[in-house]
Amino acid sequence: MFALNFLGCYLALRKWSGNVLLSSCGAYIYAFSIYLLGHINHVQILPKFIAPLVLFWFWQYLSKKRIVSLAFAVTGLTYQFYCGMYLGFFLFYVMLFMIISYLIIYRDTEIFKQFIQRKTALTIGGIIVVNLALLYPMLSHYIPVSGQLGFRSFNEISLYLPRWSSYFFLRNPIYGLIFLIIYVIPKCIGGRIFYSAEFFLG
Repeated sequence: MFALNFLGCYLALRKWSGNVLLSSCGAYIYAFSIYLLGHINHVQILPKFIAPLVLFWFWQYLSKKRIVSLAFAVTGLTYQFYCGMYLGFFLFYVMLFMIISYLIIYRDTEIFKQFIQRKTALTIGGIIVVNLALLYPMLSHYIPVSGQLGFRSFNEISLYLPRWSSYFFLRNPIYGLIFLIIYVIPKCIGGRIFYSAEFFLG
């Protein structure tokens, strides 16, 4: 999974920047950062290899108005929801802020003109409807539960939201100690130092 995260981010950054070294460094941080070590026991945040590609495809749509790129981006977002509900929502919010920032900075009104063209508007609408239909089998299990248990307040979830310090320090250092004892040290003894220490290097 970590290798897939690295590969997905590398491909996106490589297409975005064209620089192999910067793409490799960015992908390494994305896939093996210390933030992931602090959440190694939360499996639902590990499959995120599609997210960088989704952002790249979405940028291609915003900048070049390619409907195919939009289809890839929305389908990738749907796939991310299936990989992990939390990461799916986070990716959706990033895309939302991305389009708002794009409109503010570039003042591009071509996106709105696409909805005036009937064929293009129907195509975009079809892409959204198809992906909502793909999401329904999963969401159909969440909707009854939310109706029975209700929604959590912001105060209940605020402690679990990432902060700037989350990307530089472990929330609970005991995770790092446990990981060191049961994984890193045995692997280092076995001669696989690089693969074992990759989390700490990140």
